Amino acid sequence: MTETPVLEVCDLVQDFLINRHFTVKAVSGITFTVARGEVFGLVGETGSGKSTVARSVMGVNRITSGRIIFKGNEISNKAVFHLHKADVQKNMQIIFQDSAAALNPHMTVAQIIGEPLEINRVCKNKEELDGIINDNLYLVGLSEIYRDKYPGELSGGQRQRVAIARSIAIHPDLIIADEPIGSLDISIQAQIVTLFQELQKKHRFSFLFIAHDLSIIRFISDRIAVMLKGKIVEMAGTEELFTHPLHPYTKSLISSVPTPDPRYERTKKIIEYDTSTFTGEGEFKEVSTGHYLLN
Repeated sequence: MTETPVLEVCDLVQDFLINRHFTVKAVSGITFTVARGEVFGLVGETGSGKSTVARSVMGVNRITSGRIIFKGNEISNKAVFHLHKADVQKNMQIIFQDSAAALNPHMTVAQIIGEPLEINRVCKNKEELDGIINDNLYLVGLSEIYRDKYPGELSGGQRQRVAIARSIAIHPDLIIADEPIGSLDISIQAQIVTLFQELQKKHRFSFLFIAHDLSIIRFISDRIAVMLKGKIVEMAGTEELFTHPLHPYTKSLISSVPTPDPRYERTKKIIEYDTSTFTGEGEFKEVSTGHYLLN
């Protein structure tokens, strides 16, 4: 018997009405699943619709059409969502790109990490709460001395670690990371991605990891979907996608990924793809086992 995916996104359409004459079609009928314990990467250039997908899944956006199914329950249906609201709020967490804006500047680190634990009544008493807060600080590489600090007293990397600690504290089934390292410098990016990997292996939560950097996505993901202008143009297992890319846009993205070999960098050929020619038309279908293409 096939295990129910943690997340199913079915024919998601997300339009934004600007005025009665103009509607932005941000996401156009995309479908994907995230299995239990899987890291699913969603990649594409700025404006491709990646962050819109994250916010639609979280319920921030009221979807135009399609279905969002979490652990077998269609949470895009209002009646179903209200039946499972507590489960969704506890077991679906999001980490945003801008940790400074995502953390309450008037709360200490201990209060920020402890808030979801208290709301979901995870702890029996204050001693247990303090213990879990300290454990999660340790997991993300911060000591107890950070408990009483405020977000404004932390560096960008430290703030993002606090955001991660908050998201994993209640052991969710799914974490959505929306460009979680985009605002950090390169050295900190590597630390945070390695931390994500270690925590995911330890806790086995499912991970929807959204980024525009293919090298990061390749490093962390089990499967990858490539987005362009609100459409998924290609989806496959990570190594399959990188060794046998089929869509010209995917080929273009992969060809532009920098490598640490200066000789190869001097001679490599960048594949150009004019995104203005992309119409989004075609059928998204499986062309080989687990490899999907819009053509």
